Amino acid sequence: MKRAFILGLGVDQTNYRSAVQGILDWALRGESRYVCVANVHMVMEAYDDAEFRQIVNAADLVTPDGMPLVWMMRLQGQAAEEKRQKYHDILAKAEAEEPPPEPKTGKGRPKSTPGRNLLRRLKEHEDAVLAFAWVEGVPFTNNQAERDLRPAKVKQKVSGCFRTQQGAKVYARLQAVISTCRKQGRNVYAFLRALFAHQPVSLLAG
Repeated sequence: MKRAFILGLGVDQTNYRSAVQGILDWALRGESRYVCVANVHMVMEAYDDAEFRQIVNAADLVTPDGMPLVWMMRLQGQAAEEKRQKYHDILAKAEAEEPPPEPKTGKGRPKSTPGRNLLRRLKEHEDAVLAFAWVEGVPFTNNQAERDLRPAKVKQKVSGCFRTQQGAKVYARLQAVISTCRKQGRNVYAFLRALFAHQPVSLLAG
């Protein structure tokens, strides 16, 4: 089941019959689940409260309550299809510019060009490539992920390795805290002082 995101709150693209059937199936199997019924008020509450938004987004099912959410989901669906069609048009042009390799005589597969390999990956991983267009908060590139990994790789290159697995875990946790503080515009030094002084702290955005 696909989920549309409205101001960061995920709402499942379902209908009454499918939602009821899913809930009944969970009940018959004795499974513990939770369902949220989202209206405009809940969307705004989730927008203002990151912790509440996280709780709702973790629900097994979030159904839309009211036509404003339904209209927004329809608009998102139409826009998404238009974006996907443009993506397919670009791939079709690339297909014409980068034809498949000529059949090879004998054993083995014919060697593809770098452009052809890129085209194949763009087709196979279409949903991942277009994730930034469907899901709010997903960046256009993975540069941020590469920057987050770089300090660990530099330390590994300089030190060779960590002496213990526990030391590696501690380093990873501290690096995660520092990186998150910077993304949220917090004072890293002040946050670490509060953390080591056992003062209550939170890294939840909001």
